[in-house]
Formats: sequence, structure tokens, C-alpha cells
Amino acid sequence: MSRKKHKKLAEVQTLPNVFNSHQSDLVNRINRFFGNDLPFTLELGCGDGDFTLSLAAAHPGKNFIGVDFKGSRVWNGASIGLERKLPNAAFINSKVEELKDLLSSACTEEIIIPFPDPHKKRRSTHRRLVAPEFVELYKYLLIPGGKVHLKTDNPHLFEFAKSVLDEMKIIPIHFSYNLYKDEISTIATEVKTRYEKNYLDEGRKINYLCFGFDS
Repeated sequence: MSRKKHKKLAEVQTLPNVFNSHQSDLVNRINRFFGNDLPFTLELGCGDGDFTLSLAAAHPGKNFIGVDFKGSRVWNGASIGLERKLPNAAFINSKVEELKDLLSSACTEEIIIPFPDPHKKRRSTHRRLVAPEFVELYKYLLIPGGKVHLKTDNPHLFEFAKSVLDEMKIIPIHFSYNLYKDEISTIATEVKTRYEKNYLDEGRKINYLCFGFDS
């Protein structure tokens, strides 16, 4: 491990806008940071936090949290958030599957999953962020009327996500095999990640799926 990365890992848990599984009463801690108890918008697998930070800057009246298990990435995003003085952008340094133990029921209004690892091997399908266990987690976290947004350039992951929703009898709100051609406008489509821009430059089509749990 490089000295720079080691330093980030040592510092990340000391940043005031970073939260983790070692802290108790996490939701109240996060609410104190935000200065309100409004529901969150979560970005899962946030990497360096570009998406979370851009949305926070565009929507000062909403609370945004990036989630990633790699501390060096979280350090990057959180440090930029502090530099930009974004009081509505925070980060959770944990695995997505830990969120049920860290957050309370119905604390989230939007969940955004931009370009997750497709986990192509069959034995890894349970690790896909649209596997049934994760969909159940999202149901637990979302407020009534809350939504999940998936963007991916991987057609196999997209079809897998659609099949999971079908098996769980969840009707999509939106789905598209070519997001920008179909001109669907939601909070998840406001910002393009670096990966997404590269994919579009390469001529790839962006698949989009939005769903919730209200009957």
C-alpha cells in the first residue's frame, strides 16, 4: 500500500462528513451533521463521490450520502465536499449490505446505483446490487413513494435486474435501453459520471431502470 493511500485510510474516519459501522446511533449523527432530519438520497458505490457532490451542489435543500467500502475513495470525495463547503453531502464508509444495520427504516427517498460492478460470474450473482436481497434492503430503507435508480452499460446486468423485478412482482416506473435517446428526466439522470461520459464517447448505450414499492 502506498504511503499516500495509507494516510487517507488513517484520516478518513476523522473527517466530520464521514460515517461508518463503528459509530453508534448513526442516523442521529448524520442528522446532526446535516442540521435536519430530512430523508436521504443515497448513491451506492460512490467511488470518489463526483455524482454525490454534483447533486448536493445542485439541490441544496436535499441531503445526499455517498456509500463506498473503500476508505481511500471516500476520503477523496469527503475532502472535496469539505473544500467546497457542501453541508448537504456526507459519506458512509461501509459495504452496501451493512446499511440495514446502520440506517433506520424509511430514512431514504432516493437510491441511485450508477454503473455498479456487474459481477459477471454466475456464482457471484448474489453480489449484484440488484439481487433480491438488495432489493429487499432498498424496500426497508425507502420512504413511501421512494425510488431506486439503476444506470448501467452492461446489458446482462440490466436484464438480470428486470428479471428480479419481474419475479418480485415489482412494476418498473421507467426502463430504457437507451436512456439519452428516450430523454427520461429524473434526479439520477441529471449528472453523468466520468465512466458514463467515457461510455457515451465510445458509443455505448446507457440502460436505465427506475422502480419503487408502492402498489
